[in-house]
Amino acid sequence: MSTDEAATEAALVIGGAWRDIRRLRGLRTIGHDLLDDGCAPLETGELDTLSVVGALGPVRMSALAAALRVEPSTATRAVDRLERHGLVTRRKDDTDGRFVEGSLTPDGLTAFGELTRRRRELLAGVLAHFDAAEQERLAELLPRFAEARADVLDRRTADA
Repeated sequence: MSTDEAATEAALVIGGAWRDIRRLRGLRTIGHDLLDDGCAPLETGELDTLSVVGALGPVRMSALAAALRVEPSTATRAVDRLERHGLVTRRKDDTDGRFVEGSLTPDGLTAFGELTRRRRELLAGVLAHFDAAEQERLAELLPRFAEARADVLDRRTADA
């Protein structure tokens, strides 16, 4: 097999795995019954937003958007939805009133803790299929893959 053929084969395998991960319905069930408010389950973007606000603490919308790699308006809409669920609250930034920060409410902190526990449990189950060396290699390569993907997409957006 030539180098070009091997690269094409690798791209097909990786592309297929990427598609399967993106479409994995099981990831959506992590947030299915996270809330007991009778509302629809949290969407994947809302779960990601909850995770980032929980990890960063009070965060400006621009920083949230950057962390999520989305447009600020997209981050704001996600915070709007989380605010309607009572998970996030917004207030003016203490240091500069022109900016708004989002932070978790007590219910948001509870949901964030449960979400974190469920994600760790899911990942532990997945990683159990790999030996220690494979887990180490995956931990090395997956962030590099995600960053390279983001760089390529960022360049395409800049060139458009």
